[in-house]
This record gives sequence, structure tokens and C-alpha cells, in this order.
Amino acid sequence: MDTTTTTSAPTKGARVTPLELLRRFRRNRDGVTSVEFAMVSVPFFGTLFAVLETAFAFFAGQALETALSDSARKILTGQVQGNGAITNAEAFRDQIMCNGANSLLPTFIDCSQVKIDVRSIASFQDADMSKPVSGGVLDTSNFGYNPGAPGDIIIVRAVYPMPVYVSLLGTEGTIDLNGRKRILMATAVFRNEPF
Repeated sequence: MDTTTTTSAPTKGARVTPLELLRRFRRNRDGVTSVEFAMVSVPFFGTLFAVLETAFAFFAGQALETALSDSARKILTGQVQGNGAITNAEAFRDQIMCNGANSLLPTFIDCSQVKIDVRSIASFQDADMSKPVSGGVLDTSNFGYNPGAPGDIIIVRAVYPMPVYVSLLGTEGTIDLNGRKRILMATAVFRNEPF
């Protein structure tokens, strides 16, 4: 008589206890990498997109600052005042900043959305550096165009409502306008040369 016992694999259709299923699950290492990646991927990609969004905003802001600085120099030297074709802020924007042949702004900034304010002020302390936002809406009602005469103190502001593409991980605080946009603003204050 044979007294040896053999353990056999469960036969097809045999009931498996929940405890046996749990043991199998704990021993099985197939797909661990996929599960770990799924757990880490959401915060990783969220952080990555937030960094890219912030970098893009800084790049666009710097491009707007540079374009405004180069454009304001033409007011400072009297070139704009001597050009009879530039009579308002839109003409200044279109002919100086967004000239098709030599645009100072990169192509990802929609020139038609850039708002320009050029005005003469009494002193440097009177320069208005605040964002023109009222109740989540861009308010350019007090924007004007006065490039001034020789020796006048001039403030030039360029405002661009830039869309926010990714608002993960705290970038909500950077949204200034309704419709998920942030305000990029560049300002130059100077005294006109004696042209």
C-alpha cells in the first residue's frame, strides 16, 4: 500500500478559495512596473506640464518686454512722432511692433490681441504699472496714444492676454482673466530725447 501523498494543481473547474487567490496575487510579479508607472505618472506629468507652462509664460513675457523696449526706442528718438502714418496705438503696434517684414514679436503671440498704451505723464512717480484688469475682464478703456514732444516723460505699456494651456499644480493663481488667460504686461518709462 502506497502512503505517499501528492499535491496536484487544481483541476479545471475546481473552486479556488479567496485565500488561495490572495496568495497567488501576492506571489505574481507580472505587471508590477506598469502599476508603479501608473501611480507615478499622474504627478510626474502634472509637474512636467506645469514647468513647461511656466517656462513658456516667462519666454512669452520676455519676448513682449524686448519688443516693447525696441519699439519704445523709436518714440524716445522721435522716429514715431516724425512718421505721419502712425497716429494711434493700433498703427504703432502694426507698423512698429508687428510689422510683417520685421516683426519684433514671435509668431505665437497674436499681434491683434496686443493692446498698447502710450501717454505723456508729469513725473516718473505718476507711472501706472498696474494690470488693467477689472472683474476678470481686460479693461483698456483708459488706454490712449500720446507719444509726446522732446523732453516729455512717456510711459508705454503693452498688454497681451495669453491663454493658459495647463492649469495643474497651482498655476490657477496665475490666471488673471475669465476664459483661462493670464495677463502679460511690458512697461517702459523714459524721457524723450531732444529730437
